[in-house]
Amino acid sequence: VTSNQITDITNTLKHTSGVTSYMKSTYKNITIKNKTKSEECSLLVPQHPDEFPKYFLLRTVPTSFKTGDPISLSDNGVVITQQLAQLLNLKKGGTLTIQDDDTHSHSFHIDAIAENYLINYVFMSPASYLKVYGSKVDVNQILTNLSTNTAHDAISSKIMKHNGTAAISFRSDIEQTFHDMVKSLNYVIWLVIISAVLLAFVVLYTLTMINIGERYREIATIKVLGFYDKEVSRYITRENYILTFIGIILGIFGGIFLHSKTLGSIEVDGVIFVKSILPASFVISAALTFLFTWIVNRITMISLRKIDMVEALKGNE
Repeated sequence: VTSNQITDITNTLKHTSGVTSYMKSTYKNITIKNKTKSEECSLLVPQHPDEFPKYFLLRTVPTSFKTGDPISLSDNGVVITQQLAQLLNLKKGGTLTIQDDDTHSHSFHIDAIAENYLINYVFMSPASYLKVYGSKVDVNQILTNLSTNTAHDAISSKIMKHNGTAAISFRSDIEQTFHDMVKSLNYVIWLVIISAVLLAFVVLYTLTMINIGERYREIATIKVLGFYDKEVSRYITRENYILTFIGIILGIFGGIFLHSKTLGSIEVDGVIFVKSILPASFVISAALTFLFTWIVNRITMISLRKIDMVEALKGNE
């Protein structure tokens, strides 16, 4: 893209309704390597780093208790996205190596690791690029902010008329592509949830009936001694509630571990999933487990009422 073509496009954007701001930048595919492996990613160099947060809000990777802190591009290093750091075992304060070709490479200091879930990026300022490469970076991209009611098709057709325009992409389209890609995953998730619900119900019912069967004479003896049906039921069901509570506590910690491992195993290059769990998920799962326990206990109460005390006590141990 020539400088004249870039100027023509920016002039068009300046007089296009719905365009609130724009900024020249550089975008290209690069190869990052460490001692054992390499990864393809995207390099983004905004011409005005101070205005970059209008287009990309870079933040540090959030923790369990707080969101990430804002990150600014410096003239002494680069910012990389979190999955890229994981794949190549890169750390803040370390060194990033860009492989230009088979014989040439350049190294950069890693200033920060940014939260990001789609596409792996390396962000750097023009000054940082100039300091390492010894030359200015060529502009080949224009970042643009549009008002929410802007007609994307109208702007696309207008900009594509310029000879220097190779492609136009909208963030909303990228987001929709991602949602379509993971939409089928929701069916798998629902299948797992329903299977877990049925399994929980079957296990609770089976264990309770085994418990009653093993203690048949004991329960009959209690009934002979004059205990009412509700008192006998509480004698059995109280244990179920205690065991259910213990199972929920253990399941919460085990679920956090399995959730992280499962999402990590299905991630692909350029896509990373949020591994945090909403507090409501713990509450709902615990409430459902207690609900199943209550239903099973109500069913087993019927079995307890049908116990023949005479026949139970007549049988041999």
